[in-house]
Amino acid sequence: MSIKESRLLKDKKGTRIVVRKEDESPFMLKESQWIPDSRSLNCSNCQLRFTTIRRRHHCRRCGHCFCDSCCRSYPLIRMAFVDAVLQCYKCIEKSKYELDLFKFSFPCLEAGADLYVENYDCIFFAKLTASQRTVILTDPQNSLHTETIQVTAIQSFRETCVSDQCSLLDLLAVEVEFEGCAVLGRRALTLVAVSGHQRFISQSWLRNLLKVLKLLQSQT
Repeated sequence: MSIKESRLLKDKKGTRIVVRKEDESPFMLKESQWIPDSRSLNCSNCQLRFTTIRRRHHCRRCGHCFCDSCCRSYPLIRMAFVDAVLQCYKCIEKSKYELDLFKFSFPCLEAGADLYVENYDCIFFAKLTASQRTVILTDPQNSLHTETIQVTAIQSFRETCVSDQCSLLDLLAVEVEFEGCAVLGRRALTLVAVSGHQRFISQSWLRNLLKVLKLLQSQT
């Protein structure tokens, strides 16, 4: 997530980082509407009735109400919360997986890797931008030969195993911008891990791209 011209917003839900709309990562989640207290007489998990002793707490992710025993604080990075916030245990499982992606997958994608692009019979350097909005493919032999792929424009994709290792990713329907010109329309791109000493980095990059594309599709 870009922090360009960001600011902190603090309210009863917690402290969040807010950025301009054009800088916002497409992997961020929209906040759920909180269920009104008047409609939440019982814990959404254990079904015990709320009392003056058994207080209700809203899960910051799903917006439902839970008792002390059915929720706890945990990082919620996809909603840009600065500190850990109260979440139900079902939502925490999702947040745990996403925290690993933001700690490991996104840094790997932003560092970049060499990939063989089958469409051009050429090796490109692939990198996710810091805003997490765009994948840039650059020909190391010709820096003017680039392709810009908006991650939200990738409509479908599939992974194929080559030589017993998952090292090929087909972007089946993607809008591609070529050399800074207008979008050409939907077409397929095939990205393959390179061989040699860069193979592990290349395969890791593709696997992580697959993970974040699945995350983008889920949006929950």
